Amino acid sequence: MPLALLLLMAAAPARAAHSYDNCTGFIDSLPVTITTQGTWCLRKDLSTSIKYGVAVQLATNNVTLDCNDFKIAGSAAFIDYVPDGIQAQDRLNITVRNCRVEGFTRGLSLAGAAGGGHVVEDNRFTANTFVGMLVEGDGSVVRRNFVGGTGRSMTPPYDTHAYGIVTAQDVDIVDNEVSGVQPYQWSTGNAFGIVTRGSSATVARNRISGAHYGISDSESTRIVIRENEVLLSGGSDTGITCASPLGRAERNVIVRAGTPLVTCSSLGNDVLP
Repeated sequence: MPLALLLLMAAAPARAAHSYDNCTGFIDSLPVTITTQGTWCLRKDLSTSIKYGVAVQLATNNVTLDCNDFKIAGSAAFIDYVPDGIQAQDRLNITVRNCRVEGFTRGLSLAGAAGGGHVVEDNRFTANTFVGMLVEGDGSVVRRNFVGGTGRSMTPPYDTHAYGIVTAQDVDIVDNEVSGVQPYQWSTGNAFGIVTRGSSATVARNRISGAHYGISDSESTRIVIRENEVLLSGGSDTGITCASPLGRAERNVIVRAGTPLVTCSSLGNDVLP
């Protein structure tokens, strides 16, 4: 073998193994409630068939859930069943990373205006029937996540809509991909890629496809929506909506939107057929 090839092979980095050095404890079965602060880890794929409740309940502040790229799977998120994958209510400083979450009503719900400081990063939320992820609370960030195949199975009267990413208060949403949001019935429901409420944060460098509404802001005044790619199907689909003209849409690429921009102050956006 040529020396140059041997040197190249020697220099190639080995694939990193999972590290559990920083784990406070391990989650080895579902459902589970975490009441101790620290870093809680997965070391294998987990599943549950619960019809109600939560697979992983984070019941205290300052918790990191690191799934190490393992899966949290539900199997009962269909008619009349409403389990959530990962949930925390009015908690502070929750971090969720490296998780694959599928088959729940809401893949992730960090809810409550009394909470905040959350970090949700490098996760995959797929095949959840109502909301891919919900994150509320000032000082939070949602970044580098994939949300795919949300909706389809939820039936009226619970809700006919479907949502990829939903945030409230001051939450930055950056570098995420949202794909294939679909309501139970296109005739009665809408599909939302990203929805923000009451935010003065930044929505940047996200890619949204397969929704009625790409990025929809409500209640905010000074949100900045920039450098996103919004790919829709035309017709009555809406690219980017701001709640106020003080909201700014800058340097976004909007493709096949029946209505590219609503209310936003616009700067340097590319609108393509």
